[in-house]
Amino acid sequence: MVVVVVAGVGMAGLAAATGVPTPLLRGGRAGVVSWVPIEEFTDEWATFNHSKWHDNSTTWSGRAPSAFDPANVHTREGRLDLVSRYDPTYAFPCNPPNTENQTAAYGNWTTAMVESRHMVRPGNGVISSAFWLSWNTDTDWTELDVYELGGNATGGPGPGFPYILFMNTHVFRRTGTDITPDTVLSEPCHYVARIPLISRYNVYALDWNAWTISWLFNGRVVRVTENVYHQQDLVLKLDSETMPTWFGLPSGNWRNQTYSVLYLRAWSRTARHVRNDGDGDGTTCHVRTITESRVAPARGHARISKYALQRAPSPGSKQVAGLAEPVPVKGWGAFLGRGPIGRGERFFPPTRVGAA
Repeated sequence: MVVVVVAGVGMAGLAAATGVPTPLLRGGRAGVVSWVPIEEFTDEWATFNHSKWHDNSTTWSGRAPSAFDPANVHTREGRLDLVSRYDPTYAFPCNPPNTENQTAAYGNWTTAMVESRHMVRPGNGVISSAFWLSWNTDTDWTELDVYELGGNATGGPGPGFPYILFMNTHVFRRTGTDITPDTVLSEPCHYVARIPLISRYNVYALDWNAWTISWLFNGRVVRVTENVYHQQDLVLKLDSETMPTWFGLPSGNWRNQTYSVLYLRAWSRTARHVRNDGDGDGTTCHVRTITESRVAPARGHARISKYALQRAPSPGSKQVAGLAEPVPVKGWGAFLGRGPIGRGERFFPPTRVGAA
């Protein structure tokens, strides 16, 4: 399965010369591949299609201190806009039970989320902008971060946050393993672009199958890792969040910013792998056809509080009583330097400036 989003404030193309668009994938490809669009995860944003998307999280109020507001989700002129704004009069969620007398956890800023109504699986400013897949059940909870961007936030490794594409995988619970939210397994990585990522639209993609997971930036593979744990059905999400301990909070004169998505497209592939016998003249061969799985309605989410942190904490964050499950901060060293490399992984080191 390949899923692609085009986001930013400029323009980048991803389409076949004629006919139905196909993924922008640079370089050769083994086997003969037929690309089949997955309509449930494809949208050109002429209007907001409520049969495909929720305009809010179905399970989460948002990462404090900001909260998701469906009024911040817009479609206009063939794009999806997720607006973040300074909105101190918004009716923010109350504090969780037993923390009513503590400082308000939510306030000042509203953000936005779009969440798919279907699940997909693999085959056999300083407000963050993110494209990710996750789902949390009583037995399995995994997450794939296609990207997290820090906008114009100051600081960060190398040339700074505006240039850095952050990617990650998280395993909080997994059937057949001893991984729990207390021993979360995270494998972060980042790629450095030549120019600030918000200076134009860029093509971000994830190629996810039963064996490997690949991240692509403008058609170029920037990370590949072995798929050891990510076979769970996941829901696709686009959102903006506040990251107090990572990108920092907006300044006092900040008013709003918009995370724009031109289109979202997804494909499954059917690959034919041919092996010739004998003298290799092709007269005797074996053909193996691999067809990827498709989609199913989202279902089976764990019964947890909407206050609970429903994705990984940001680097350096501390848990707020009642606001988060006890997920420790682990595996974030790669955001601060070279850090550990995940199993079977290769990627451009953070100190190298890659092609934008």
